[in-house]
Amino acid sequence: MIFRPNSLQPSRNRPRGRERGVVAIIVALALAVLVGFGGVVLDLGHLFVNRTELQNAADACALAAANQLTCDPAAGACPVSFLQDAEAAGIFVAGRNTSDFQDKAVTITAQDVKFNTAIGPNASYLSRADGASANSKFAMCNTRSAAIPTWLMQVLKTFQPTNVAAQAVATLAP
Repeated sequence: MIFRPNSLQPSRNRPRGRERGVVAIIVALALAVLVGFGGVVLDLGHLFVNRTELQNAADACALAAANQLTCDPAAGACPVSFLQDAEAAGIFVAGRNTSDFQDKAVTITAQDVKFNTAIGPNASYLSRADGASANSKFAMCNTRSAAIPTWLMQVLKTFQPTNVAAQAVATLAP
């Protein structure tokens, strides 16, 4: 028997057959997964930032409106002008805020500013036009965005433009 030291090592000329292209497939799959996760993170982050900006506008609106609700019902009937002033203050202050990465002004309507005499379920709050009590001490503001398109997840066609909304309630009473 003749011993050849190189006979134990694999031949360099041996065909690899089934092993060709495996790395390319793994890289392609990993890249697709990473791009998918990146798209979800960017699009959800975009929606979260919009939600936060709308929440800031709703908070400011509710605080400004509640600040105008200074009538004391014990001293007599409160005039409707208190609600008008509160509504105007809320709309003005909310309009000073922006959304969509500080790109679009937040706009709310008179129907988005609601009032109630006691803190309670959201359904019990009424706008001034719907007959809110002039003795109200609580102000609620609703803000919403127009449809926000996704950036990267449009490719999947399952992520459609999304509306984002926020609301806040405030009062001056303890």
